[in-house]
Amino acid sequence: MLTDESNVVFKTSLSLLRPNEDSDWPNWIIETGLSESLRRLRQDISWWIENSGGQVLLALLVRVDRAAKKITIEKYFPQIRQGPSTRAQTVAGVIYVKRLVTTTVIDMRTTLPSVQGGPLILDFDRLVGRPAVALETNVIFDSARLVQMGRLVFMGIP
Repeated sequence: MLTDESNVVFKTSLSLLRPNEDSDWPNWIIETGLSESLRRLRQDISWWIENSGGQVLLALLVRVDRAAKKITIEKYFPQIRQGPSTRAQTVAGVIYVKRLVTTTVIDMRTTLPSVQGGPLILDFDRLVGRPAVALETNVIFDSARLVQMGRLVFMGIP
């Protein structure tokens, strides 16, 4: 039973996308926060990646800062913990930790909003749980699309 609830969980049909795996974990999750701190959101990301044993392939942290009119998006992948082996690791097996891949900041303070760290690329294989075939490709949010999303977010926040 899961003890943490992500704001958004996306799980694909395992029989189609992960035919050789028996997993109840989603391929990717989004942790969002308006009142939550970045520290708390990062702890939530760690929980998903560590407790899933790396089966959560992509984790997005989305922090909306109302006062600064900024949106921070951090993209994480699971990574096998590096370092010396301990007895606990030997018993538990492989331990996964979060690895920050990219940080994107959408700054909506001015009449000409800006994006730092874009574009935001969501890797197809991590979203769907298998390599892309034929015309399948990554999902790419360029600066214009990120600014558009920022406008929509702040239109809905008093």
